[in-house]
Amino acid sequence: MLGSHGLHMSATAVDDAAALQAKFTAAVHRHHFELVSRGMPPNQACALALRVAAGQVSLPMKLSDIYAALATASQDGNYSDMCKLIRSYFASPDALYASFWPQQQPACAAQYANASSQQHQHLPGSADSSVWNNLHNGANSNSNISSATTNDSSNRLPSSSSSSPIAKHSSRKQQSQLPTWLQVDFAAVQELHDQLQSCKQESVRDALLEGSQQLLLHMTDACKQGLSNPGFCRQVCGLLANPWLEHLECHHLVAGIAAVLWELQQPQTGRMFVENRVDNCCYKGMLQLLFLSWRATEMRRAVGFLQQYITITLYQQQAIVPGIEAATKLLGLLEAANSSSRVLDATEFYNDVVNEPDFNIKQDYKHWMQHNHSFSFCSHAWIYDPASKSKIMQLENQMQQLQAFESSMIRAFMGGPAMPFLLLKVRRGPYLLGDTLLQINRAKNDGNLKKPLKVSLWGG
Repeated sequence: MLGSHGLHMSATAVDDAAALQAKFTAAVHRHHFELVSRGMPPNQACALALRVAAGQVSLPMKLSDIYAALATASQDGNYSDMCKLIRSYFASPDALYASFWPQQQPACAAQYANASSQQHQHLPGSADSSVWNNLHNGANSNSNISSATTNDSSNRLPSSSSSSPIAKHSSRKQQSQLPTWLQVDFAAVQELHDQLQSCKQESVRDALLEGSQQLLLHMTDACKQGLSNPGFCRQVCGLLANPWLEHLECHHLVAGIAAVLWELQQPQTGRMFVENRVDNCCYKGMLQLLFLSWRATEMRRAVGFLQQYITITLYQQQAIVPGIEAATKLLGLLEAANSSSRVLDATEFYNDVVNEPDFNIKQDYKHWMQHNHSFSFCSHAWIYDPASKSKIMQLENQMQQLQAFESSMIRAFMGGPAMPFLLLKVRRGPYLLGDTLLQINRAKNDGNLKKPLKVSLWGG
């Protein structure tokens, strides 16, 4: 039997456990409410809130903090604190996972727009409790609403294009039919990047690039360790929406993004395809569905900077470097999605340099024919325009004729029949067509159609 001291110790332990449990439960509820108020669906918010309450991760930074820092920096001209926030925000998978949900009302963006236009000296770091309560109620009652662009336009930053009511209804319907992890407010992602670029500060650009490079490392580590990454689509959108990727000084990041995204969707990546799944969808499937869900705006932006990278790098290097291979393969994933969605014309996937007369298309075709796993643009035929494809077909015919000619000469050297040409002996006049078709059909059966052609006309 336990003594009185033992009973007291046991009761104290139970009380301590109950207190810890109550504290943990309260923390989960608090974090869950905060995340739902940002627009996260309740289930996803609950999973992240549990990790935060358990101390596995920190509570993700608010998007409103970025806009508040942006407004402050634009007023006082000091961007150091803002750069720290940007670097941390874009390096954090959890921060991106908690942002850009379609249900999210970007009141923070509206605050920044008002502060910038009116040059206010004070902007709260986040919306007040009444705003967040409204967001929370809106998320619970309108869980299938597609995008913040479909709500009150006064809550959005000014946009270069407006949406009609029909387009908004269509967007809501399309988003509600997508898996939860695929519902991304693409317009909000681009607005954030556009506002950051509008600063025209190299320090902001560098902070964004550093954060993006850290994010790529997180994505790669999660893949190698077989860990789940439910925010993968938001991370990809955050990377590819960066307008600075069009600048020459940022092309190293383009090569890095292309290499990582291509590697993630490869079967040989390993454990990821067995364990790392979201709603029974691996990274490869998530990436394909994400590109299929893109509008023309997102597709054109990504295609544009990838094409620019391929063009400039080919001009500079005069060789096919690994970055060009990765960018072309990622561009191929976009082309495959576009072949189904048809949001862009096929001509936007033609590359200017590859289709120039100076490009060594013959050498590229030879690499393709060698089947030694060396890179060739011929493996990505969508990058060639019709004129270049015609040249490739001519090269193929010439090489096949040469091979047939050489084979015939070798047989002749070995004592076989020596006829290196396809010789058609046809009679003039009414027999011309019949003799030609008869001998072509005979040559087809004999496998001689690839030989160089010679014609001998008989009769008057």
